Amino acid sequence: MKSEFDVLVVGVGVGGATTGFFLSSQNIDVLMVEKKKIVGSPVRCGEFIPTQESLKKMLPNSKYIEKIYSLIPEKVVSNKTKWIRFYSPSNKCFEFKFDGLVLKRNLLEQWIVEETLKRNVYLYTSSLVKSIKDRGKFSLVLVEGSQFSGVVKAGIVVGADGFPSKIAEWYGLKTGYGLSDVAFAVQKVLTGVDVEKDVVEMFSGNNYAPKGYAWIIPKGDDTANVGLGIRLNHFKVAHKISVVEYLNHFIKKHPIASKRLSKAKTLNFTAKLVPVGGIVSETHKNNVVLVGDAAGLVLAVNGSGIPTAMISGCIAGELIAEHVKGNLDLNVYSNLLKQEIGKILGRSVTFRKVADIFMGSDKLFDFILKIVGVKGVSKVLKCESLF
Repeated sequence: MKSEFDVLVVGVGVGGATTGFFLSSQNIDVLMVEKKKIVGSPVRCGEFIPTQESLKKMLPNSKYIEKIYSLIPEKVVSNKTKWIRFYSPSNKCFEFKFDGLVLKRNLLEQWIVEETLKRNVYLYTSSLVKSIKDRGKFSLVLVEGSQFSGVVKAGIVVGADGFPSKIAEWYGLKTGYGLSDVAFAVQKVLTGVDVEKDVVEMFSGNNYAPKGYAWIIPKGDDTANVGLGIRLNHFKVAHKISVVEYLNHFIKKHPIASKRLSKAKTLNFTAKLVPVGGIVSETHKNNVVLVGDAAGLVLAVNGSGIPTAMISGCIAGELIAEHVKGNLDLNVYSNLLKQEIGKILGRSVTFRKVADIFMGSDKLFDFILKIVGVKGVSKVLKCESLF
């Protein structure tokens, strides 16, 4: 069994899978390690992304949009939406045009991996990285799994293991995060819903998602992703209300959402921690780089993380390939990442922090939303400049 690789990718979500794909054509020995038995399952994600044209408007100077959308075949698209509808705490509606795609994320990740494995790449599923010893020019990685158990020697390690990243912890990479920079998101996939197929709905209000928001994302037919996110610093421990209870309360009691979901049945439930503090302080150190959620690449104000994770995977894959060939230094990774998506991530965090000032009071947030209007809500949720 092969135990020496140029690159080890830990975690095979969209970020890790994309990294592997862009490494796979470079005649480089790559190992991808995934803890799940089946890549992509279960899905812990709203699965909503902008269309390619919408993302180009959000990232007009991007060099990677065409590349990442070439990895999204039509067969992994569950639904296409045209509108976003945001509700204030008093349920005033702010609706604007926005073309989006609802993915079958499990199929997306599986498709990318299938294409990757056609090349010089190994994949171990049902496998855990138990420890890492950094030896400077290489790392000794203890892997335990059904296909292989033992020590792997890797020249470069890619942390694509989500947030909080164990890879980042083991290599001593700092996040710079506090409790306000992490959200706990819970979601149910519901069937039997009565929703508009082409509208993504977002709901605010402290009775349902304190200083956060809930969502209904139509997957097509009568199925939808329904969830909410609350930052760790906003848990009302004294009230003993869990995030799951908030979600159930939203589904059953919200004056608008409950009517859409009154006959719904739950297909599955998932939960995860989501980084909403922007790019972490250190995305690279020595021979390790972070991609996707591990690097904090989620738009804090709307929770979008798939396109940014894929962009980071593309950057990492291409850069690492050149580094292995002796053409580029890994030190440029952080700057390339910031040049590509740093501005939109930073703006999103700024909007989140400004919203924090007002969202503690439903009346105040209603008032602010009335002032900014549909145009302002649209710009904030699309992370556009207000000026």
